[in-house]
Amino acid sequence: MTNLILKNKSNKGFKDNTDVLLSDFAVFMAGKDTTETVKYVASKRFAIKGKPVEWEIKAIDSELDEAIRKECTKKVPIVGKRGQY
Repeated sequence: MTNLILKNKSNKGFKDNTDVLLSDFAVFMAGKDTTETVKYVASKRFAIKGKPVEWEIKAIDSELDEAIRKECTKKVPIVGKRGQY
């Protein structure tokens, strides 16, 4: 990790490690538009009439993620532990 920081530091002209780490982290925090749907062929084995099936992948927001998790979660009691699921 230290070699990576020093390499980045020398290439980018930063003063200390904090600047390097924050600048690299800023790339992930960019306000990018994530509503784009991407078609992806996961495997040629998943085929209909010889043509691979294309999966559609897109980012979802946290509200939709929480709704899906809530809908798909089933509470099952733990045997021998009263009141725990």
